[in-house]
Amino acid sequence: MAEIDLEKDSINLHIDPDKASTVDKLIKELLDNQEKQKQNDAESKRLKAVEQELSEKAIPEAMFALGCDDYRSTTGFRVKIDDFLTANIKKSNEEKAHQYLRDNGFGDIIKNTVTVKFEKNEDEEAQKFVKDLHEKYNGQTFTQKTGVHYQTLCATVRDEFRAGRTMDRELLGIYECKKTKLTMEKKRWVK
Repeated sequence: MAEIDLEKDSINLHIDPDKASTVDKLIKELLDNQEKQKQNDAESKRLKAVEQELSEKAIPEAMFALGCDDYRSTTGFRVKIDDFLTANIKKSNEEKAHQYLRDNGFGDIIKNTVTVKFEKNEDEEAQKFVKDLHEKYNGQTFTQKTGVHYQTLCATVRDEFRAGRTMDRELLGIYECKKTKLTMEKKRWVK
């Protein structure tokens, strides 16, 4: 089989300048588009930060100064300040966070899945193992993985905080703030 040297062989090819020009224009359009996407991504991040500042700090502080947490604006919006809490365990903290939950009486929110891996040539052993497990554990399915569902973790943390108890904020990725909720008031029609 003959070897192909694209760089050397391409010198001998005849390329239609009009078609090459079209490819060049398309390449430029692609590069321009990619640059605009980068700019839009940066602008989107900036706008998201402004939204967060307004929603979680500026408006709640202004409402606090006003002395209320529920307000009807002159522009037709109902403005309500709600407590917001979220928790999200980072992958790097999973083991420690799960142990923390177990040690503090919350092991029941950890989902456990157990998996056993067999090599290609171990099909008979795998079938026997599964059969034995099914017999011993009444048909349970087995895999190995631990995790805490996001909503379960948030609800647990929220319940503990409401009860006046604290939890490890850093380990459980707890974020708490006031958040602005805007709803458009329905117009009241006068007959």
